[in-house]
Amino acid sequence: MRRVLLSLALLAACDRAAEPDAKPVAATPRPALPKSPPAPGDSSCPRDGQWHRCSLSYALLRAGMGSRITDSAAAVAWLHPDSSFRFQLGRSELRVFLYRDSAAAARDLREIDTLTLAKRGAAFPWASAPTVIRSANLVAVLFDAGAEKIERVQLAITAGAPQPR
Repeated sequence: MRRVLLSLALLAACDRAAEPDAKPVAATPRPALPKSPPAPGDSSCPRDGQWHRCSLSYALLRAGMGSRITDSAAAVAWLHPDSSFRFQLGRSELRVFLYRDSAAAARDLREIDTLTLAKRGAAFPWASAPTVIRSANLVAVLFDAGAEKIERVQLAITAGAPQPR
């Protein structure tokens, strides 16, 4: 009996809302979403289709990676980037090499085994297996990461650098 009364009450409410005299409820306008902000703390991060330290920091943050830039450079003898640095991603390390443009990065990688990021024919230079990630003017090497973290970092980087508006 209770169900029948509840059903009748719902039907009556629906019929009243469908009456021609019923006024439609005004939808509240959604607030406009802000434009994508630059990296935290850096209001001048360029959006030029190239990777910069600030844009990579923001991409990792958006991917849910709590990252911290370490002070030491990520120098490797057989790579000649314009700048290099390291991110600490929990227990993993991401070494980042930024080049002037993608052509400079491609020239540097021409003589390198891109699976190991070592000179072809040379002994394996790393303490653990690296995951090499390349996007535009960026070459990154991720160490000591599980499959899920590798995928998240790869997706954040290969999505591309911020493009001009």
